[in-house]
Amino acid sequence: MQTQDLANAFLSRLRQRGINWGGQPQNNIQDYNPPNEVLVLMNTAYNEFLSDTKDTPIAALKIPFLSVANAMSYPLNPVPTQPPTNQASPLLVQGNPFALCVYECTYSQQTSAFGVWSNERYIPIQGTPRFRAQAGAYQRRYANYGTYPESVAQLFGRQQLDVLPGTAVAGDLFQVTICPDPLATYYYYVGSVMPAGATAGTMAPTAAQGGALVMAKDVPLFPSQFHMAIVEKMVEFAADAADKTTTRDFAAARYKDYVERAREFGSAYGEGDAEQVVTDTWSPLVFQLIP
Repeated sequence: MQTQDLANAFLSRLRQRGINWGGQPQNNIQDYNPPNEVLVLMNTAYNEFLSDTKDTPIAALKIPFLSVANAMSYPLNPVPTQPPTNQASPLLVQGNPFALCVYECTYSQQTSAFGVWSNERYIPIQGTPRFRAQAGAYQRRYANYGTYPESVAQLFGRQQLDVLPGTAVAGDLFQVTICPDPLATYYYYVGSVMPAGATAGTMAPTAAQGGALVMAKDVPLFPSQFHMAIVEKMVEFAADAADKTTTRDFAAARYKDYVERAREFGSAYGEGDAEQVVTDTWSPLVFQLIP
């Protein structure tokens, strides 16, 4: 569902004017839920759904950024900007979103060619206790830089990626798989979108790049069968403000059901595939060879 469809579905559920299926709603600032309020409710609901389902990733993004010489940590609010892709306009870069959490991290070394990296390695993400034990608290961290990081962590849940050892050179490539934070991303970049044809500056992430649902045809990152969860959460917010407790409670129950089904869906593929049955055809053949 697109942004305009989510807004129309919200107005339809509340039986309010301005419904315009197939286009943007025709509500205005005089209505009970004006356009700007609908967008705020929509993106707040979007963020809550991503937060509630982040442990079973269904909206993961893999995004790149460059290493910095003698750095021991990198921000996640937002993730550093992407490498320039146009050699003729190296100052025009794509901004990255804020990250709710990090699922995976890889590191590649730069080559002599523009925009080419090699020797990609997986860097394990550690929990705070293990990372601190590996680092000897802080003794192995300060002035400790290397060619490849051994591990990374979000120490104490802070909005940064701590690296051990720190990166020794600039221009190598990190790639992190994250769950984005669209609302924080939007408010950080608001007013910073570069115009078409710009040759310098940072371009704000679109919805497809982890930004908020702003344009009429923006689409949420997670699978479409769960898009109505956003509408249910919006109805819950609006009904609570209007003291419509029955409507609020029914919407909250439906939202909770979407969250549970999304978690189940997310745990059935990728690294969460704990239920997959794997048939071992090798061991029986080996035992047949044993006299």
